[in-house]
Amino acid sequence: GMQSLLLSLVLVVILQLWATQAMTMPLTESMKMSIKDIIYKKYKDRIGNDVSRDDVFNNIARFSDRVSGIESSYGTNLINPDSSARGEFQFLTKGEGNAFQTGLTRLQNAYGLMDGMELPEWAKLAMDHQDPLKLSPQQQEEVMLANIYMQKSSNLEGMLQGNDKAGLDLYFKYHHTKPDPATVTRAQEYFGKEPNKDNIIAFLPDTLRQEAMQQAQFDRDMEAMRSNMSPQETQMFNDLEREGQYQQQEEMRQQQQQLNMAQQLQPEMQQQLNMQQQQPIATTIPQ
Repeated sequence: GMQSLLLSLVLVVILQLWATQAMTMPLTESMKMSIKDIIYKKYKDRIGNDVSRDDVFNNIARFSDRVSGIESSYGTNLINPDSSARGEFQFLTKGEGNAFQTGLTRLQNAYGLMDGMELPEWAKLAMDHQDPLKLSPQQQEEVMLANIYMQKSSNLEGMLQGNDKAGLDLYFKYHHTKPDPATVTRAQEYFGKEPNKDNIIAFLPDTLRQEAMQQAQFDRDMEAMRSNMSPQETQMFNDLEREGQYQQQEEMRQQQQQLNMAQQLQPEMQQQLNMQQQQPIATTIPQ
């Protein structure tokens, strides 16, 4: 009756979650190179193997999210009434050699140093219109990152490894450059808290962004579902979820065990094993 209906619903939801997390996103979008790829290429050998490309891109997104928080309250205050500062990262836009112009020039130089990489069309147009507000958050982020990356003495190593102290340091030295006490306090506050879930999505690379959006949606759905459950149903749901996670871990453990065994086998036994595995497995279903 009601219980089994709920059970099957819960199972469907949990299975959907697993399927979503297991899904790998198409790479077409992320094949477009960006300043992040340039930075990753440059620092790859210095940050070591235990920090993957995805980790690096996630850490850059964390950094950009916080700078956007400090500068424009996560993209909500884009026009400074007291100066020519505009956009997500509040670049000054007035006067010859202003900060936005400098950032664009640095972006152009960063692309110019890479073989076969051409400055994106939007950046060429921005050289003319000089308006950060005409760029998407990701495009403004490219200018912000290139501006820091191309300054001779900057070192992005710590930030790329996810070190918040190093990120804060970069912000003070190479983005804001002359922080007053109020800015220092504000920056420390933003670097001290977790990224803003809705804001960071804009700065994640496309492959990771889809995953984050799905996860955020899933969290909202789960929240809604949980808020409509009776205490009894909640208890049942939690038990089921734990059971599901346990099974998943158990399967992964067994796979790992098989993998370890397979690696220890001699090559010819390995060959035999491969042939056996290609045979269809007979499954018996208990009556």
